[in-house]
Amino acid sequence: MGTYALSTLFLATAVLGQAPPGDDYYGAATGAARELARAVELLQRSLVTMPGPDDGRGIYQQLEPIQMDVTYVRQQLQRRAGRDDLYLAFAKVDGELNQLLGDVQNFGKWAPAVALALRRVRTAQHDLHFALSAGDEGPARQAESAYRQTLALQTRLEDLQNLVRYVFTQTDALPGWDAGFAELRGALTGLQRLQKDRAGRDDVRPQFAQVDRAWEKLVAKYRDLPEGQHLLLRADFGQTDGALARLAGLLGVQGRRPPLKADYY
Repeated sequence: MGTYALSTLFLATAVLGQAPPGDDYYGAATGAARELARAVELLQRSLVTMPGPDDGRGIYQQLEPIQMDVTYVRQQLQRRAGRDDLYLAFAKVDGELNQLLGDVQNFGKWAPAVALALRRVRTAQHDLHFALSAGDEGPARQAESAYRQTLALQTRLEDLQNLVRYVFTQTDALPGWDAGFAELRGALTGLQRLQKDRAGRDDVRPQFAQVDRAWEKLVAKYRDLPEGQHLLLRADFGQTDGALARLAGLLGVQGRRPPLKADYY
């Protein structure tokens, strides 16, 4: 996700619980919708890398009307449509993507470019839901946003761990990184289990604290890296930390440090 979209999503976090929607809301949602459009385009482009008779052409064509529906969401945002109209427009896109991504999930098992693109679409999908939900105090909506940000966090962690493995492959440092990610994933699985069981925020927050502690161990390792490696990992660490910051806001967690920067300047 681009730097602007990340910054506007943090603004959405700040206004969560406020209404009616204002400039910050529409700015954040517009940035998130743009990122979803880019992610769908990336998925289309990844499909052309698939060789053989089943080369993804049919799926490529199925994405065209979905991209048009994403464009409609963006147009509704430009018109500053009301929350109900935005929810309705997004619900159509959300359902279409859920169906299609479920159908093509197996493609990612033997086409790494498609697997990456699928994760990007899923993350952008959850982030747009989050941005559109900012200011909606309905408990069900907030619980859904928190669960979807947990899913987004999982996909960002997968991308981050893949990058870390690339940077530290065949080095003595890699086992320590892998152990840190394993601890974090274990804590995150526990959090997701509580969310699936519809536990209240008071019950979920202690488990989130475990997730955050495991994440801070990885952040400490990241901060100790030499400049070259630090720069290679900066965007992915910043984006993952942003997902945690949004999740913390949804769960009412106070006193976290400022989010890590995801840009390079």
